[in-house]
Amino acid sequence: VWPVDRRKLPAWITSRMHASGLQPGRGVADLIADRVEGNLLAADQEIQKLALLMDPGPVEVDDVLQAVADSARYDLFQLVDAACAGDSKRAFRILGGLKTEGTTPVLVHWALARELRALASVSWQISRGMPAANAMGKAKVWKSRQALVRSAMARHPLQNLHRLLKKASAVERVVKGATPGDAWQDLTVLVTGLAGASRPAGRAAA
Repeated sequence: VWPVDRRKLPAWITSRMHASGLQPGRGVADLIADRVEGNLLAADQEIQKLALLMDPGPVEVDDVLQAVADSARYDLFQLVDAACAGDSKRAFRILGGLKTEGTTPVLVHWALARELRALASVSWQISRGMPAANAMGKAKVWKSRQALVRSAMARHPLQNLHRLLKKASAVERVVKGATPGDAWQDLTVLVTGLAGASRPAGRAAA
């Protein structure tokens, strides 16, 4: 069973709320979706909690803020997907959640560096004439993630991916304690680079 896509989650939540006798106001389903980060069990539990705490009828954002616990399920792969999609706001929220949950910076760096190497490999193969689908297959990019990979490559030419890999190498030394620095701050910079648009060619080496 495939998980509900993040873009479809608000509609799923709205349907479940209606089935529970609740009428979500504007922004309610989006708020719950943001807080549970794709965890359908957590979303269903929060809807049940609202149904117990409130009478059947309208539910507004303020009601949710008072009743819904922050049960977001943060994980490394959601971080990578958000950054690849260019959704920096969500990526930073997940990164903060990983830090709060005690995830080691080494694991976060591993996930980001792994994705950057895959992106660079696919981009390089395409630059040599290989069809994009074949290049992604060779890099073992799942079909469900190919749109994200295309989105990231559309923002980052190969030269920029090499720059990000160089930055990732420097961050690795910090997260492993080989050089001084703030590991989480450096990881934030790396996430910013992956989630953002590429720099103009003349500034790529900066």
